[in-house]
Amino acid sequence: MNDKEILAGAPDGATHIEVLASTKVYYLKKDKNGMGYAVFISNEWTTSMAVTGYVRSLADIARIVELEKERDAHARQAHRFAVFLCKTVEKLDGIPEFEPTKQMLSRLVSGNELQAHNLEQQAKGIKDFVANYCGDNMDFSQAERRIENLHNQANQLRAEVGTLQDGDE
Repeated sequence: MNDKEILAGAPDGATHIEVLASTKVYYLKKDKNGMGYAVFISNEWTTSMAVTGYVRSLADIARIVELEKERDAHARQAHRFAVFLCKTVEKLDGIPEFEPTKQMLSRLVSGNELQAHNLEQQAKGIKDFVANYCGDNMDFSQAERRIENLHNQANQLRAEVGTLQDGDE
């Protein structure tokens, strides 16, 4: 489930989610005494004994979705501006002093350089996540499987970066 799907599926009163085995999502809310959580199962809230998975705040998820929308809007605006600049620079074709600027703007408009940077940041985020995520609440075999999955995802992102960088040359 992506963050938008998590928010769309949240029942009334939910404040957090718990993710188990990287696939199953349970909606949580603080219980009446504020010491633990109630879990939403089979369309009703039930008392949870203990949270055993990875817990995320729905407020944080909503903020992430909001920031992703803003980022995408800024990226579209930057792309339109870069296209405008390229068209302007093309009018100055043949003037040697503008050639480096033209090349830089062409890479920006292609999007590959920016996309490669974004993929590198995602791979770094996965590495940081693995370093912080495998704590005491997980047995070794679970940690090993999660690390292997995240390692594979990071390698896929790096391969995409290489493909994008090769396409720019």
